[in-house]
Amino acid sequence: MLLKSFSKINKIDEFKKELLKYLSSYVSEPSLDEGERSIEISENLKIFYKERIKEVRKDDILMIGLMFDKLYYKKLAFYNLVIDPLTKLYNQKLIKKILDREVYLMKKNKNNLGILFIDLDNFKNVNTKYGHLAGTQVIKEVGKILKENSRKSDYVFRYGGDEYLIILPEAKKEKILEIAERMRMLIKDHDFKFEDQNIKITASLGAGSYSNKYKENKEFLQSADKALYKSKNKSKDCVTYIGDK
Repeated sequence: MLLKSFSKINKIDEFKKELLKYLSSYVSEPSLDEGERSIEISENLKIFYKERIKEVRKDDILMIGLMFDKLYYKKLAFYNLVIDPLTKLYNQKLIKKILDREVYLMKKNKNNLGILFIDLDNFKNVNTKYGHLAGTQVIKEVGKILKENSRKSDYVFRYGGDEYLIILPEAKKEKILEIAERMRMLIKDHDFKFEDQNIKITASLGAGSYSNKYKENKEFLQSADKALYKSKNKSKDCVTYIGDK
């Protein structure tokens, strides 16, 4: 814990050094709960300041406070940059960074990597029949369904509009198809409520596994996108898979 680790520091210079090290490492890795976590750490630091107030000069308090504020707002700005405000999922800006990292880890650990594209079927009809506010509610709820039913290791994105993307670390073909089919049925069976309206919708999915034949990681994305459009051009409300494993 933060308080426990810093309670052993006797000298203010050591405290400042350790605090800077801690905060710098904290802002290095993105996570979906960054905003909430930043606030939690802020409260912990306030408690710590109160406990050590006699040992800290006013100038030191100001310096430490400004240092944390700078890192905190940098973190918050990053959070707002990469998180979709409606669904609270990652947005497109973070796809390349996460995909590059997961491909690297997959090759290093000799694992598997899967991907899913999800697109809502005939979504324009929802906006036309029930209105754009209803459509917005559907997009938000689908994001919640995908996030709550994904594994902790998965990365869920709102790709844009009514389209979503899930990166699936350590997932072979069987697991990818299992997850894809589960997501398809969860969306299909869900009753989307808006005011006194009950809205039903289905989704088409494109699934893929990473292959060494891809020269660039974007080719991996493109293969799953092609699979998605095969689903859309068939009967919709189905899963199409492209991959070797």
